[in-house]
Amino acid sequence: SLLTDEHIAGSPIVILGTKSDLPEAVTEEKLRQVLDIFSVITEVK
Repeated sequence: SLLTDEHIAGSPIVILGTKSDLPEAVTEEKLRQVLDIFSVITEVK
């Protein structure tokens, strides 16, 4: 998991999702699942 990697622990991580309008785009839920980032998420809009 990104959140448990000791090399980046405590560092902010920005994940930008683009092209979400394309049919083959990965959903936000699937991206969270694949990256295993369910526990700590801060969303800024």
